[in-house]
Amino acid sequence: RVEKSYEIPVLTVTQTREIDGEEVQVADSAAYFVCDGATAENASEWVEFSFNEGGKAEFINPVNTDTFKMEFEIPQLNALRAFHIYITDKYDETNVLKCSFYIEKDKVSFSLNNGVMYVLKSTNAISLAMNGTSGVVKPDGYTNVIVKSFLDGGEFTGFSKKCAYVRFEAEGVKDSATVNLLALCGQQLYDGLVDVIAPTILLMGSKISRVRPGEDVVIRAAVAYDVLDSYVNLKLSVYQNVEENGLRKKIYVTSADGVQLKNVPCDKEYLLSNLSIGSYSVEYSAEDSLFNDKVTRFALTVYDNVPPVVSLDEMPVLTGKVGEAVSVPTFTAIDNVDGSIETKFVYLYTASGHYEAVKDNSFTPTEAGTYKVVCFAFDAAGNLGTFTYNVNVSA
Repeated sequence: RVEKSYEIPVLTVTQTREIDGEEVQVADSAAYFVCDGATAENASEWVEFSFNEGGKAEFINPVNTDTFKMEFEIPQLNALRAFHIYITDKYDETNVLKCSFYIEKDKVSFSLNNGVMYVLKSTNAISLAMNGTSGVVKPDGYTNVIVKSFLDGGEFTGFSKKCAYVRFEAEGVKDSATVNLLALCGQQLYDGLVDVIAPTILLMGSKISRVRPGEDVVIRAAVAYDVLDSYVNLKLSVYQNVEENGLRKKIYVTSADGVQLKNVPCDKEYLLSNLSIGSYSVEYSAEDSLFNDKVTRFALTVYDNVPPVVSLDEMPVLTGKVGEAVSVPTFTAIDNVDGSIETKFVYLYTASGHYEAVKDNSFTPTEAGTYKVVCFAFDAAGNLGTFTYNVNVSA
């Protein structure tokens, strides 16, 4: 496991600024970068990097690889030959993607892991986006580059916990080169930076939103990342909203190992067993040190898949004659959730194969043969319960 010793929370990265004649403390965006052979300075609308040959700059906090995006510009394209962006797995430093922008005269080309070159439509202003799960890198708004492997040739399987560090390097610098970083993962980087971006919450696996009664449910672990803040408080709650005495309240679910799922850490999975039929809320909430918060919530439904039980109130008539009325007994339908069902139907399949409704609890056959009587009812969940019997009709 690789740990960076210089991870720091947003509140400690400040500088003194004079605003309207008063000295105030504001966040220092340039201080979020560790530089070697380069410098980072705050500007009015960006962080300005000045690179010497081989100069490097690294963002101090890990970023979310599923929502990674950076916007930058190179004011003087002829000042350097290439600008490289290395995206390194926080937990496995051998997993690296190298995103390179090569400059030749007024043309900018992109290469992933020293592979195929793509000529970009944009030159000075460039936007690099990536989804580390689907394995797609977008060096501009028009080009999609599929990620098949890491820089060392190993198969690309995504980033551990969707988390990585970002490093910039300049190559072929003539005297010095400037790169302006405007935004990183949605956070604008400007003079007098204020952290306005809430953490991003990522589930470690696909969510389960619909299960049958008696079926076990796994509530996924999750991670949360914030662009500027290495501190994120991430909690999980699973509950059911119920009405009691005209008031709505939350009833929190207890996991199979006895943990009440109310604002608990979600660095592990929780198993739920024997949930009652109904709808539950699964809620992940994250908050950074400046109280920017994000809630990810979805419904978990334990659905009713048991049909009503249909039974006749008396023994049916099983024989009849053409032209004579045949009575059909009344019936009851009892459901495990809805109880007694009042809306019921009776249909008849005639000897010739026609399908028709039975009215007033009787029918008059018009031909000899076997008639099928179907008594049925639906519960509120749409489950169909039936009782079927045959009537043999003679001429």
